[in-house]
Amino acid sequence: QLQYDINQVYALGDLDQALYEVVSRDGETGLLVKVNQDSRGTRFIETGLDFTGTWSENALNLRAAFLDTAVDGYGSELRVTAQLGEEPGLSGDLYKYLGPRQRYFVRPALLAQSRDFVEYAKGGKKLSVAKVEEYGGGLSAGRELGNHAVLAAGIIRLSGEVKQQIGDVSLAGLDFDVGEYTADLYYDRLNDRFFPTRGSFLGIGYVQSDASLRADEDYQQISVDGSSVLSFGRHTLHAAGRYYTTLDDDAPIYAQFLVGGFGRLSGFHENELFGQNFAMVLGGYRYRLTKSDLVLIPGYLGATLEYGQVAERSSDLFDDGVL
Repeated sequence: QLQYDINQVYALGDLDQALYEVVSRDGETGLLVKVNQDSRGTRFIETGLDFTGTWSENALNLRAAFLDTAVDGYGSELRVTAQLGEEPGLSGDLYKYLGPRQRYFVRPALLAQSRDFVEYAKGGKKLSVAKVEEYGGGLSAGRELGNHAVLAAGIIRLSGEVKQQIGDVSLAGLDFDVGEYTADLYYDRLNDRFFPTRGSFLGIGYVQSDASLRADEDYQQISVDGSSVLSFGRHTLHAAGRYYTTLDDDAPIYAQFLVGGFGRLSGFHENELFGQNFAMVLGGYRYRLTKSDLVLIPGYLGATLEYGQVAERSSDLFDDGVL
């Protein structure tokens, strides 16, 4: 049990070492636990790059963030992120623990961003492009359930405007206000965020847009994401499913689900499809090109087979789905 607990302390990622030894002093026997702080310190600069390309277009975003992993003695974390490129933005959030056991937390967040809203004709031809500029924030609170799950609830408040860029944009000049109550449950046993080789994930989310938060429209949405990964040596199998629904099929266009891009009906442009409801299943295979998974930048070769559909009514989701 002691070895297990020491491993859990080390797995938090804040330490270079976590060791223990049995000691005897003045005729008594006790336990001495030694921990060494991460030699890199507690403040980091993070960088990231996203590139999405098709035969006809591509998009590039660059990110930089400041991360402080020791805002207080409880291990609370602050992250401020700036993004440049096709969709520039600035965001910040504080994951604030309310005690030394790191069970309860609050999470205030602020956001200002500009993102593209593209309308496509059937077949993927671009008809128009608009810029959606939005700003606001949110506040959530929750409880971590053991080391593998978290339950949280909160509110989100955003304001925005749609500006025409290219073509005749049906939403141009639209001002909107978003006010939502949210609830989320996550269970995460994947061993890696980006390229897991084992484990499972389940996420369930609920959103209620309400006029009491100055929302333009009232609607309710539920989202479910699940995946499981299994590996045999350098071979990895991946299965996943998504089900997103608007309960009364009445969400305004800026709150509808955006679909398209890698792992979300990969044959379409990024966010090419949108609608009140979305469902899909996915099966994938990946082969690690490097013999060791400990190299700095491992290489992979793989493929996915996906089936799903976006629909205005949930009853139509799997009628004439896309493979």
